Amino acid sequence: AAGTKAGLVKISEDKSAQVRRLLISNLSDKLLFIQVGEIVKGGKQDRTMQTSLIVPPKTNDMPVPSFCVEQSRWAGGKAFTAAGMIVPDKNMKVAVQTGSQGSVWSNVAKYKTRASTNASIASGKEVKTSKSSSVNEELGDKDFRKLIGGYEKALADATKQFKMPRGLATVVDGQISTVDIYHASSLFQKLYPTLLKSAAAEAAAGQFKKTPPPFTVKQLVGFLAGAWDGKKQKETLGYENVVVRIVTPQTLASQLFFKDKLMHVQVLKLDKPISLPTTNNNQLNDSNRSNNNNRPNDNNRLNNNVAPAPVRQRAPAESSTNRPAKSKPATKSKSAIKSKSATKPQSATKPQSATNKQN
Repeated sequence: AAGTKAGLVKISEDKSAQVRRLLISNLSDKLLFIQVGEIVKGGKQDRTMQTSLIVPPKTNDMPVPSFCVEQSRWAGGKAFTAAGMIVPDKNMKVAVQTGSQGSVWSNVAKYKTRASTNASIASGKEVKTSKSSSVNEELGDKDFRKLIGGYEKALADATKQFKMPRGLATVVDGQISTVDIYHASSLFQKLYPTLLKSAAAEAAAGQFKKTPPPFTVKQLVGFLAGAWDGKKQKETLGYENVVVRIVTPQTLASQLFFKDKLMHVQVLKLDKPISLPTTNNNQLNDSNRSNNNNRPNDNNRLNNNVAPAPVRQRAPAESSTNRPAKSKPATKSKSAIKSKSATKPQSATKPQSATNKQN
């Protein structure tokens, strides 16, 4: 969001205006990290990013795979602005990761209904689902924003008690939803307000059941440890980005590698078993575009942090999870993962020290 406001990052429709592809230009001299599920507004339709990516500095019109989160509109200009939000629903994230546009639209509609229902209950007045088909309209509703704001306020300082937090685990109604882990604490802390807003929006559209028992560190470690023994799929995206997806009956994990370095891990809890889609390797490459001189070099590195190390069997003794003790909402909880987090994904590509961007 900061990069688009400063004019250093430009997002636009592809020249052929394809729903499944946007163009991103990184005009800065730093690496740009794009988060899977990040929402942008404008263009012909509001979109979300299908995968996490690194955009090299001084790169023009890099193709980025996307999905529509606004079914009914196909009109407008070419430019987009960052919404400062990630898709606020676990099943929406799964649909994005598995390449199902129909499922994305279906989950957007379900989310909008839950959000307006909960806003009505909380405000004591009828809050109608927005006329627009975009998830952004619901997220911007003033009554629903009050619900989201309560969670954000309670958890805004949750990471400050840790020296180098690197990730966030979202628990809604007592059930794990999403875990995001990053190669550098500096990147995570820049993303934390957006991650928290998304988690808060997911919690605000929850079921408001009786307060569940706390989700424990032991449960979190077990959830992560079981995420790496599934079917693996490697997708070469181009621009030195590679995504490895791992699916088990209970989880969908994705790992972003840039120049063979692990940058981002996301693990989603599945409600039902899924199949991985057929990959489209090198989908970011375009023979009509030249990327010469667009590769980062050592001068672009901000630090040399080591990627988090998820373990298959048991966590190191120093691993922990950040859960605010006093200010958490009654029916939801969040956990910030410390930098020595217990998570070592096993993949075809060996994680090494990570290159750090950040706009």
